[in-house]
Amino acid sequence: MDFYVAKDCENISFFKDHPDLVKFYPGSEPVWTGYPVDFGQFPSIKEYALQHHAVLTMDDYDPPIHLSIDDIVFKIL
Repeated sequence: MDFYVAKDCENISFFKDHPDLVKFYPGSEPVWTGYPVDFGQFPSIKEYALQHHAVLTMDDYDPPIHLSIDDIVFKIL
């Protein structure tokens, strides 16, 4: 699973593609736009991504970070 993480002055967003930085209205803060990721029934993936060092150290409007999940370990409970 590949996705991009972008941060603006309001929040951190997750996108399927490399997002663009746009300004919708004069005087408003620019925001990132693109195809949002829907984590569906796996919100823990989003939480893991939010704990990644690169995401934690992002400043507002830094270039988006491309994250890739290569392997997920499942445990039988």
